[in-house]
Amino acid sequence: MSRLEDAEKRLHDAISRLDRAVATRSDSEQDQVAVIDDLKSQVEQAESERDDMEKRMNTAALRVGETIERLRGALNE
Repeated sequence: MSRLEDAEKRLHDAISRLDRAVATRSDSEQDQVAVIDDLKSQVEQAESERDDMEKRMNTAALRVGETIERLRGALNE
């Protein structure tokens, strides 16, 4: 192989490696975006569940308070 052919082969190999690196990085970035989107979805779902639970707890606390007041009223009669 002449020096020119050897240099062309090395250049071609280097370009191929760069292409693979760019493709891999692109895939990796897409994977990261997908993971981030999934995490955001999970956070939104957890926040929604937390809000629902908070509403239920507030309702339960009100009902317990009302029941206690009715029991006090019944005991004082």
